[in-house]
Amino acid sequence: MNKYNKFLTDLFREHSNVLVAHDLIEKLVTQFEVTDNYARQLISRAVKEKIIKSSEPFSFEKRQYFYMNEKRSIDVKALLDISKKYRKPLYRLLTLLSRTGGICSYYEAVKITATPMTNKEKYRVISLEDDIKRLNDHKIIKKVEDKETGIPFLVLLQDQMDIEDSSVLRQKIKAHLANMKRDVMFINDIIRWLVNHGFISDKVSYRRKDNPNLGAIRNDFPFDATTISKTTGFNINTGKIVEEHTIVVMEILIYRTYEKIDLEAFFERIQSIRHSTKQESARKVMPIIFYLDVDESVRREINNLHILNFSLKSIMGSNIVRVIEKYRDMKKIIDDAFILDEEASSSVIEKIGESLTVIEESGQTENLQNLKGDLFETLMYTVLSNLFKEAHLEHSKIIKSIDDPKKSYEFDVIVRDNNEDEIVIIELKGLKNSTIINLGDTSTPNSIRWFFGKTYPTAKEYYAKNSEFDKSKIKGCYITSANFSQEGLTKLDELNKSNKIKPSLLDCYYDRKKLLDLLRNHINLKSLRNKTGFVEILEKYYLVESK
Repeated sequence: MNKYNKFLTDLFREHSNVLVAHDLIEKLVTQFEVTDNYARQLISRAVKEKIIKSSEPFSFEKRQYFYMNEKRSIDVKALLDISKKYRKPLYRLLTLLSRTGGICSYYEAVKITATPMTNKEKYRVISLEDDIKRLNDHKIIKKVEDKETGIPFLVLLQDQMDIEDSSVLRQKIKAHLANMKRDVMFINDIIRWLVNHGFISDKVSYRRKDNPNLGAIRNDFPFDATTISKTTGFNINTGKIVEEHTIVVMEILIYRTYEKIDLEAFFERIQSIRHSTKQESARKVMPIIFYLDVDESVRREINNLHILNFSLKSIMGSNIVRVIEKYRDMKKIIDDAFILDEEASSSVIEKIGESLTVIEESGQTENLQNLKGDLFETLMYTVLSNLFKEAHLEHSKIIKSIDDPKKSYEFDVIVRDNNEDEIVIIELKGLKNSTIINLGDTSTPNSIRWFFGKTYPTAKEYYAKNSEFDKSKIKGCYITSANFSQEGLTKLDELNKSNKIKPSLLDCYYDRKKLLDLLRNHINLKSLRNKTGFVEILEKYYLVESK
């Protein structure tokens, strides 16, 4: 072995040692007084002779390769060691995967690497897709698409095992989807709080519950929510001239602790949109972070950067943690049960009752209207599981439009009732009992025509194509704790009499009073009424008219 190779062998004898190309060249030049070009040749020969190993095809700082001990594998640990200093976006992605049980959605990957989603050619960044391809080729991660939702995920391949289409992968995806939905479950409540306190306008683009893989894009970059603010501060000209609005971008993380990697990625995206146009000064941006938990050192850094930040506990009360824990537990009971029997139903109903009590006692009912609506949907899913005996029910199912696959809709409950030989598509709306739901049109979300004229037909087409049921056997039902307008009731009565949409065991609509009558009297719910207090819970928190 010549002196150069011996030097390189000794240099990388410690497996954890890694050096970028220019640092290794500098060491060779200093040690042997050779030129930079000759040092490059020495490195190239050493790689060919398997004295040291190159990180190719992974390049890092200024697109340079790294070098390491020949026996070291280019695995997650090696890439973390290298990228921590020289490729922060890749380091953040791999760290995120290690924090989340080896799985993250593509949306989270785009956020954590601060990758633009549109006009990518404008930005001098290493392509996330190129990184994913290289990681996939080395069997470090795999990009997979969930067959039910169409949401793409990145999965860390533990022990170099390809787990695509396996039950292990399906469980990972299912669990992570639940985490993603936990992140978005408070977005509407957070937006309402910000609007009520004058921080932002009420025209907000945000990551939605029905598609948690799609955030709001602001100047090519993804955020959990974005809008504008007129709260720009007072100065001598306030009220005399028209001031430019401030861009507001939000980061909302509930299901895990907010960490340094999250802050770094958020800050990079903020800087990118501040300088995304050719103007003399950077754009005014108001960043806001919402979290359930945060590392103390990260919170100090957030404050040093003068970024507005709020703990969910500070705006919704300290009891919100208990509510989230109960919500997670009841969702797990439902997800784990193929058929929700009376015992499991009793556990879910008990936790819902406890959650609603905590919300009421903490004085946060107004701040948590969206969560209260979610609890109504969960309670009604549990009740419907008992009403439709031996039927198979699905909840929160996302279905793509056959005519436009880019559009998808979330359906609250879908019942496969083999006893009646039909599928029932059920829309649930847990709204204030003083709310009026209008007839509307197919462009007005939550209206009667939105469901019966737009989303229900989407599900009907899907099941007519993907099940043994004829279109005439696919029915619909709109259930709410609120009230329908008189015009809406007239239309709903027409639909109910036609029997084209009306299910065998239900009418095609239930408002506050009609729903209460159904719950008190339906024969299939007699046993559940005797064993639980579900009727009393619905009466107290949803169905009895406020005084």
